[in-house]
Amino acid sequence: MELLQDEQEIKLLCKEFVNLQVQLLERFGEQVSDVNPQWPLLDCPKNGEIIACGEVWTFQRHGTGICFTGKTSGRIIDAHDEVFTHPQKIDSWRFSQYLESLGLQKIKINGDWIDILEDEEVLACYLSTLSPE
Repeated sequence: MELLQDEQEIKLLCKEFVNLQVQLLERFGEQVSDVNPQWPLLDCPKNGEIIACGEVWTFQRHGTGICFTGKTSGRIIDAHDEVFTHPQKIDSWRFSQYLESLGLQKIKINGDWIDILEDEEVLACYLSTLSPE
C-alpha cells in the first residue's frame, strides 16, 4: 500500500492529472475525426487506441465518457462527463481513480489520512479548495 503525505505533491498530481486529461481528450478528438460536436461520443469507436503524451493509450467509451488507460504506465484517466465542453474538469471520482492507478491508497490531507476510494467527500472538499491554474 502506497501512502502520500506531502500536500505539495498531491497538488502537483492534480495538475498532472488535469494536463494529461486535456491532452488525451484533444488527441482523441484529433484521431477520431468524425466526432459530431453536438453528440460527440455517438459517432466514435467504442474502444481503440491513441498515441498521446509519449505513450499508447487504450480507450473505452462508456455512457457520456471515455476511460483511457496507459499501456505502459497503467495510469487511468476516466473522463466521465463533459469530456469536450470541460476537458479540464476534475472531481473526486476521476482523481481517486488516477491516484489508485499510480498505486496510491491513502493520502494525508490537512493532517488526516484518507482512503482515496472510501473518503470521496473529504477528497471532494479538498479538491474544491484548490485554485484552478
